[in-house]
Amino acid sequence: MAAFRGARGDLREALASSQRTLSGGGHRIRSTLVVAQVALTTILLVGAGLVGRSFVRLLDVDPGFRRERAVVLDVSVPIDARDPAEVARRTRFYDDLIARLGTLPGVRAAGGVNALPLTGGQTSNGTFIEMSSPTERFSMELIPQIMKDPTRAGHAEFRIASEGYFEAMKIPLVRGRLFDGRDAPDGQHVALVSASLARKEWPDANPIGKVIQFGNMDGDLRPFVVIGVVGDVREVSLASEPRPTFYAYYRQRPRAAQAFNVVVQGEVTPATVGAAARQIVRQLRPDVPPRLRTIETVIATSVADRRFMLVLLGAFGATALLLATLGVYSVIAYVVAQRKQEIGIRVALGARSADVLAMVLRQGAALALAGVGLGTLGALALTGTLQRFLYGVTTTDPVAFGGVLVGLTVVALLASLVPARRASKVEPMSVLRGS
Repeated sequence: MAAFRGARGDLREALASSQRTLSGGGHRIRSTLVVAQVALTTILLVGAGLVGRSFVRLLDVDPGFRRERAVVLDVSVPIDARDPAEVARRTRFYDDLIARLGTLPGVRAAGGVNALPLTGGQTSNGTFIEMSSPTERFSMELIPQIMKDPTRAGHAEFRIASEGYFEAMKIPLVRGRLFDGRDAPDGQHVALVSASLARKEWPDANPIGKVIQFGNMDGDLRPFVVIGVVGDVREVSLASEPRPTFYAYYRQRPRAAQAFNVVVQGEVTPATVGAAARQIVRQLRPDVPPRLRTIETVIATSVADRRFMLVLLGAFGATALLLATLGVYSVIAYVVAQRKQEIGIRVALGARSADVLAMVLRQGAALALAGVGLGTLGALALTGTLQRFLYGVTTTDPVAFGGVLVGLTVVALLASLVPARRASKVEPMSVLRGS
């Protein structure tokens, strides 16, 4: 009986000593730091998850034009637009450049526009006026009065494009026809409108044949006649809806075409087109420096800020995840070392290895869940700052939050597994002997 009471006293003292050690200030500080690490990791990974899901959805957006096998040649010829001779010389240069590019082997179409979609180039928009006929009397003084009439005034992006541009970009023709050789510089001025502009201004009518006055954009008061409707294009960014767009023919309205983005499309490599294009430009205008890029590069550049945010959040999140994993591991390893005598006693009293393993893993899971809970609250409060980087997902996207919660919990359990397995293999006799 005396031996039994002595053994029982030793067990009580060992268990009590273990609990006092784990309830000390050092252990609490370690646990608090790990919870804070997990919370910060949660915030960063949720942000990365939201931006990542948004980025994937953004790349799936149809920009309205072909993404591949198109090369863009950027040329700029600054001139005095008030000098007709200079304007005519620049127009001839664009004509010759597009014609010669179109004859290159493997090239199917070539054409230009004064502001390529998604490039952030100089764009212009304004108010146009629908007229009753091409001969209707009009002057700049009448614009303020007519603009007050909502049945006649509209608003659209103003672009200058050549024939071949829509074929090169694979922008579909919805109705009517495209620019061609019938549209002489001194003939009736013609225009194309985007499908969104047609739906907005003439939802129940055929826009073909409508007469439009858009002279406030370039100072030329000769009216346009709409000859066709083309597909919508995302002009500003993939995340922005297509804007109603009005296309004038560059041979008829060349003054606004100071810079021109010439698109070459076909079964030909960018390197081949680039070498030939530079040679053609040198022959035509040695003073004009050409710049070459692919459509894929244009799209990649347009989403560069979102890609940078994704990489930044991903890098910080990965670093935080590593630190949190090491933190969970170190705390659980410390707990196992401090409770080694207690665990040995429990095993001696009949506890199975699975019971010890589960006990240690629960501690790791508790740290992870506490950190994830705090981090989720922090993420809900802070992810609103990412709103401008998101497309197609909300700042409370359940997939991103759920994925991080499950993932961090699993990582914490894996980090706890090594010390937990070590604890489950404790030999009670060696522990009780103090070895």
